[in-house]
Amino acid sequence: MQVIRAGLCAVVLLLAACAGSGYKTAEKHAERKEYNQAIRSYLKVLDPHSRDGRRYIYYEREAVTGIGEVYWLMQHYDTAIKILRMVTEKDPFYGKAHFFLGLCHEALGNEEAAIEAYARESALPGDDPFRSVLKGRLDMVLRNKYTREVQANIGNETFLNTSDIPRNNIAVLYFISLNEDPQWESLKKGLTDILIRDLASVGELRVVERLRLNALADELGLASPTLLDKVEPGRLFKLLQVSTFVKGSYSILSDMRMTLDAGIVQAGSQGPPVIANFDGDLSRLFQIEKELLLRILAQLGIDITPQMRERLLEPPTRDMMAFVSYCRGLEALDRYDYSSAVDFFNDALRMDPGFSLAMEWVMSPQLWEVTHNRNMLRVYYETKQIIETTASGKSRLVYAPSSDLVSTWSRLQWMGIKQHAGYLPTSDMRRSSIEAYDHGVPILPEILIEPPFPELAP
Repeated sequence: MQVIRAGLCAVVLLLAACAGSGYKTAEKHAERKEYNQAIRSYLKVLDPHSRDGRRYIYYEREAVTGIGEVYWLMQHYDTAIKILRMVTEKDPFYGKAHFFLGLCHEALGNEEAAIEAYARESALPGDDPFRSVLKGRLDMVLRNKYTREVQANIGNETFLNTSDIPRNNIAVLYFISLNEDPQWESLKKGLTDILIRDLASVGELRVVERLRLNALADELGLASPTLLDKVEPGRLFKLLQVSTFVKGSYSILSDMRMTLDAGIVQAGSQGPPVIANFDGDLSRLFQIEKELLLRILAQLGIDITPQMRERLLEPPTRDMMAFVSYCRGLEALDRYDYSSAVDFFNDALRMDPGFSLAMEWVMSPQLWEVTHNRNMLRVYYETKQIIETTASGKSRLVYAPSSDLVSTWSRLQWMGIKQHAGYLPTSDMRRSSIEAYDHGVPILPEILIEPPFPELAP
């Protein structure tokens, strides 16, 4: 019996060693653009065999995803999608497959499908290194989407009719800080953020995202998104496509007492906005936000179950200073300063390790920059520098990567995004980089040194 067990262990170790060498061999072939050889190497890991006159392979998610990755590199996006969907159906919490599925949909121009793939990040386990990649890429795609949609609404503003907007569409504008002390200025970001999140969790409502507010402020040339409060209400209804919006202000006094005044403005209403006033110790900030939330739901005539009410009343954190750090992180994020943002999010987690909203945004600044590159091939190659595949086929994040892992190209593009410009290295100096940016070039010609790989014979 011991001899049999030893023999079985030896076989298992031999198979593991073969599989490990298969992953690395496949990756090397893919790097050299030897795509057929790469696919064969991944298939070896899957152990092709015959049974009852039919050919079979064993399922192994890393190898099957690798085949989908190779087809993505070959620009056979439809084939890659079919393969990757096989993985996401069998392993819905495997981030790498969702990442390549999103890239395929981006390449085909299927933005909504790409967003759906990247949005899976919220369901992934915390130790999946691709969770941060999906989060960063989702942020990038959503920013681009909202900017285009806002631009379209501004261009068609004359033809937009508020009577066509569903009654359950609502926006929460940034609250205006009336404080002389600048340390409380960033509270407007977090207060608006949690109110938007709470309203969005009510299934009957369609809530405008914070990034869309930022995009509208940018397109209107406002110095700050808080100035949306000054835009004529009828115009806001059209440009944000909402029938209700909430606006207000807050102040924090020297004795740490807080006052919050909010107005609920509804399209078609002949009277003044519904005003809600709250005050109390700063430590009651979350209770005040919840009271405002319930007031908004009541004004909209929305009934909630006791279970939902209990869930909505749960505060995001019980540490006020952790929340202040989170607010400062959002503020840094909105000005594209992710290096500072991640420091604030980490500060929030040090004060409250269970603060899940802060945990969502924690990733290396290098990875954030990589995922926000407009060139998908650059995203792919630089992600592989930060997340490596081990010999056993596991994905592993290389923590604290050196800044030189992020290419000069990526850093210059990121600088361009901050300035609402674009960077396109090219020998043709007659073409504007802005043109490439506006057209959203997905794969730049310089990357495609070789012609596309021919279609494989069936």
